[in-house]
Amino acid sequence: MTLTLCSTSGAVLATESEQDADPASALISAADMPPSVSAYPAEVRTSEENGVYHLEKVYYLTAKDDPSTIPTADFEREGRTYTLLDMLKNDQTETDTREHIEVVTLDSKTKDMAEILKMLEPKLEVKTEDGYEGILSLDHTTIQVEAAGYSTSSRTVTAERTYPNLSDADVSLVPKSVNENGRTLTLADVSWQEAAVDPTDGYDIPIRYTAVASYTGTATSKYATGYTVTADYKGDVTRTSCDTVIYTAIFSSTGRAEVLPKTGSFNWMWVLAPLGVLALGGCAMQGLLRNPLADGSTLGVSSGASLGAALAILNGVSIPFLPFGGTAGAAMLSAFLSLVVLLALAFALDHSLATNTLILLGVVFSMFVSALLSLLITFSGDKLRAITFWTMGNLSSASYQNALTLLATLLLCGGIILTQARALNAMSMGEEYALHVGVSVRRVKLTVMICVSAMIGMSVSVGGGIGFVGLVTPHMIRLIVGANHRRTLPACLYGGAIFLLLADLISRTILAPAVLPVGVVTSIIGAAAFLVIFLRTKRRERA
Repeated sequence: MTLTLCSTSGAVLATESEQDADPASALISAADMPPSVSAYPAEVRTSEENGVYHLEKVYYLTAKDDPSTIPTADFEREGRTYTLLDMLKNDQTETDTREHIEVVTLDSKTKDMAEILKMLEPKLEVKTEDGYEGILSLDHTTIQVEAAGYSTSSRTVTAERTYPNLSDADVSLVPKSVNENGRTLTLADVSWQEAAVDPTDGYDIPIRYTAVASYTGTATSKYATGYTVTADYKGDVTRTSCDTVIYTAIFSSTGRAEVLPKTGSFNWMWVLAPLGVLALGGCAMQGLLRNPLADGSTLGVSSGASLGAALAILNGVSIPFLPFGGTAGAAMLSAFLSLVVLLALAFALDHSLATNTLILLGVVFSMFVSALLSLLITFSGDKLRAITFWTMGNLSSASYQNALTLLATLLLCGGIILTQARALNAMSMGEEYALHVGVSVRRVKLTVMICVSAMIGMSVSVGGGIGFVGLVTPHMIRLIVGANHRRTLPACLYGGAIFLLLADLISRTILAPAVLPVGVVTSIIGAAAFLVIFLRTKRRERA
């Protein structure tokens, strides 16, 4: 099949294929592709959402064509730098349908139709030798039952005959055989009865007799030893074949072409990474749920961890043998239990773990836990200040031990989330799109949610409930590095760490020597930043 050329975009795409920029994340390498054999798209589509610009190039190839001829390098268009986000492959199949009859034969011990129907399935899935597949239905009018074999049996047949008014009790007067239902029976026994007497000289002399004769014989019958049942299943079968393959190259841009500097030496910024777990979790949840208002606390894990910490403070729980003591340990345990409860409820309502179900359950669960937390605060008495300070977030009680544990959690859970960058790219385009490119949506959801919940629970156990870091930071990072999660996720680690450190600095200095809860500062800064981003997006939409 010859590639279809788009005359309106040929010149632009020819220019793009001549660029030498290295692709940031390419599924199909274009480095070794000669410009003279580059494929040209048949269609180009553009879109914009929340300040992120998407461009889709559609290519029609045959099954034998080499997809490496599709250009995947970064390019500029209308002042924006576009980077390959993903490559969608769609096999165009041709379908051929025909009617098919499948004859089924089975053995039966009975010819009772009710029992035979129990043995025959109403539907039959078939696959023919020439590649046709389908589900056939039973045709009840074609059911036939035939005897598979015969056997014989014998039995004794008896009959009784009465012969009255005989002149003498003589057996010769009784027939030696009789016919009974087509069978000949022979005489077996005779009993005599006096029917009439003649009184002579005072004695009764019999003059008439009645004979009761018994006859016996043998009857032979033939019966079926089993039955063979045949039935037809009828229906349409289909065969599909692939002749054309449609490739859709998805590029994205935020309107800025800034690239993070590359260096082979040690970067001190890695020291800040553990403080960015909130932003990393928020970025992962926004990509997973396709909701710009989602963050790490969407599932209610943060509220659950705060509730556990409040219970520990209220009851004076202290576990000296554990590294986190009572409060932090209770926070982590409560975060884990919150995730288990939420996933159990979501699975009971929807086995597919649909996004809307998770979000709604997360909101309801978070509201419920917040209500319980408010109830605890009401009866906290002299521990009100400690509980309030914890729930609003602070880093004053953090220690090196906490930091090392947080780093270990980041290396494990954060590393797993970073490996899901490509899957999150696909899911940000929709679950159907993700399934189409081979992403296990349910597995990715569970993996990301468990890892995010673990990081959120750990962060709450160290610094309490700190809001807006995971909500605002990903939006700010996308304006700098783009929407590709391969870049956005690691950048959020640093962006969230810097944001949190600045907020902590402000909380310690603005009312010195008094220390404000860092959660108050992040909420104020985050709300203002989020408002600016929202207004900027609206102005772009109107423009």
